[in-house]
Amino acid sequence: MTPLLNGCSYGAVWSHFPGTNLSQHGGSFYRSVRTTVEYCATNKKPSAVLIPITYINRNEYITQMQQDIEIEGPYNKSNTSGELYDLNVAFHMLHTTDFASYDKFFLEIAMFAAWLEQQEIPYLMWDQCNGFERHQTEGYAALKKMRFVEENKRIIDLFGFCANRYMHECGAEMNDESANCASSTHYEFFDYENYLAPFLNDYSDKHNLGIPDLRNPTATVESVDAEGKIKEPHIHSWLDMA
Repeated sequence: MTPLLNGCSYGAVWSHFPGTNLSQHGGSFYRSVRTTVEYCATNKKPSAVLIPITYINRNEYITQMQQDIEIEGPYNKSNTSGELYDLNVAFHMLHTTDFASYDKFFLEIAMFAAWLEQQEIPYLMWDQCNGFERHQTEGYAALKKMRFVEENKRIIDLFGFCANRYMHECGAEMNDESANCASSTHYEFFDYENYLAPFLNDYSDKHNLGIPDLRNPTATVESVDAEGKIKEPHIHSWLDMA
């Protein structure tokens, strides 16, 4: 058995993850949950599940029923639908807060964690890019479910740790032209090897979580193509989501 990583493009960049990488560009947290469950129903259970939590306001939509495919189902490429994305953004702009995203996220992550425990699958989840701040959730009467997340040691403190920001603080360079802040930049795969993997290993060891070693000794800066670009991660071959 090998560990399973499942996130969005930030997970896909970790091209030398020592296991199966189901991460897809533009994917939502819901996608990470549903495809992980589907993968476990289709294959042998992974030795551990690792979820780098993407932007919680992302959604997916069934747009191509004729492309109902293994693991992904009919959601294939739904996150790339510009019209549906714009409508979703417009909906959220009608309100001064984003309660719906927080409410859905905390419910999903609490229930997903319970399912993983019921399946006896070790897991670790952390914020990869949101940069959560506690004031963003204050004043909501119906978010007390947050405590199930905050009490769970397998979910790294969402209000105290952001992986992208952490890698930058450790020395990772912001060279992503599409983003100009530490929490949203796409870092290189060797930054994951040098900074994030050791942190996650240490966290797992400290809390006795049973997560296997996440460092890959073959992942070096030499693992680039002839033009100096990072090689594309190996993502399950039945998909073309880029």
